[in-house]
Amino acid sequence: MKALVLRTACCCLLGSVAANAGAADAAKSRMDPAKFHIGAYGYHYPFLWTEEKVKELRDCGLDFVFGVPIQQRQVLDWLQKYGLGCVAVGVTGIDHTKTSEELRAERPLDRYEADMDRFLKEQDHPAVWMLNLTDEPTALGMDYIGEVCRMMLKKSPQTPPCVNLYPNYARVVESEATVKESQLGTRTYREHIDVYCRTSPLDYISYDFYVMFDDPQDIRNWTKKMYDNYEIAAEVCRKTGRDLWYIPQVNVRPWCKVGMSANKLRYQAFTAMAYGAVSINWACWGPFWWHGNVYDKQGVRDDALYGRLKEVNGEIRTIASYFMNFRNVATHRIGGTDGNADFGNGRVVGLKASDGSELLVGEMAARRPGACESALFVVAAGDPTDERKADHEIVFQSAHEVAAVGTTGKTEIRRDGSDRLSMTLKDNQCALIIMR
Repeated sequence: MKALVLRTACCCLLGSVAANAGAADAAKSRMDPAKFHIGAYGYHYPFLWTEEKVKELRDCGLDFVFGVPIQQRQVLDWLQKYGLGCVAVGVTGIDHTKTSEELRAERPLDRYEADMDRFLKEQDHPAVWMLNLTDEPTALGMDYIGEVCRMMLKKSPQTPPCVNLYPNYARVVESEATVKESQLGTRTYREHIDVYCRTSPLDYISYDFYVMFDDPQDIRNWTKKMYDNYEIAAEVCRKTGRDLWYIPQVNVRPWCKVGMSANKLRYQAFTAMAYGAVSINWACWGPFWWHGNVYDKQGVRDDALYGRLKEVNGEIRTIASYFMNFRNVATHRIGGTDGNADFGNGRVVGLKASDGSELLVGEMAARRPGACESALFVVAAGDPTDERKADHEIVFQSAHEVAAVGTTGKTEIRRDGSDRLSMTLKDNQCALIIMR
C-alpha cells in the first residue's frame, strides 16, 4: 500500500484550478471564479474610510467588502492598493418588496441602462467587483430583476449585479390574500429558489441564514432549518451549475448578550463549505444591523472579535487552496456508531466518528476534466453551541491512496496495518480527505 504524497497530489490539483475553473469567465468577472472569496458586509460608514482601516480588511483575511459608495474614489483606490474588491452601492438599485409590474412602471429599463452607461463612462474602478442591485427580493419581482440583470451583464460583464436571497425562515404565501404580505412571494422556499433560477442569468445563489442565539437549545432548534436551507440551495446549485454563496453572522441579535466565539464562526463557515459554498460573506463588519459587529456605532473595533475572525479566515484560506480543486456533488449528515457511509464509489467505506458524534460530509469531484482524484470535506459538526470543545477520532476504511489537509495544513492519517484509517478532528474543525 503506497502512501499518497500530499504535496505532489495537491500541488498537481492546484495547478488544475487556474486552467479549468471557468478560464473564459475569469476574463469577464473581476471576482476570480477560481478562488474562494471571503467578504464582509457593512462598509457604508465614513469612520471606516481610511487607508489604515482598509489595510485592516486585508490583514483580517478578507477579499472584498459590501457597501462602498461608488463616490468614494479614495476608498476604492486603497482597496485596489491592498488587492481587495467591493460590492459597490449607489449605482443602481431595486425595491425588493414590489412586483415586476410595479417595478417596470416605477423605473423603466432605459433608466437602468442610463445608470450603467454613466457608471461605465464616469464611475467604474478596478476595485469594483460587483454592483449591488437588491437584497432579499420577493419572487413577484424576479421577472423584472432578471431583465435588469441581463442588461447589466451585457453592458459590464466584469461587474455583475449582486442579488442576495431570503433564507427559508422568511414568510411564505399562506393564501391569496397574503401574497403581497409574504416575503418570499411563493408558497414554499423551494419554489422561491426555482423562480430565481428560472428568471435570473446570475451564476450563483447567495443567501443569508443566522443560526446563533444565546440559548443553546435555540441554536439546536434552528440547525434543522439551517440544514434544510443548505439542502435546497445546494441541490439547485448542482442542477443548474451555479455557485453557492453564503452569508453567516459575526454579529448577534438585539436581545442576545453572548458574542460570537471562534468555534461558532467555524461551524457556520465549514458547514456551508460542506454543501459546496465557494464564498463566505460575514455579517457584519460595520454596524449595519444588530450588535456585536466588528465595529460598533461609535467606530470602536472589537479587537477580540477581529482576532477570532482573522484566525478563522486564515483557516478557511488554508483549506480553500485545496478545496477549490473540487466541486460538491452531494452532502451527508452522519451520526451514530454504525459507520455505513460509503463514499467515492467505494474509495472510502464506514466513515464515522468513533464516539458517534455528528459529522457533515461533502462529497467532491475534481474540477479538472479527466482527473482521477476525488475528495471528502469532513466537518465535526456535532457541537454548534460550542459547549463541548472535544476531540473526535474519525475512522474509515480505504484500499486506495489517501491524504488529508486541514485548516493548518497537512493532517495526519493513521493506519493500523490494515485498511483501517483514522484521524483526529476537533469540534467545529474540518479536513479535506483526498483520494485517488
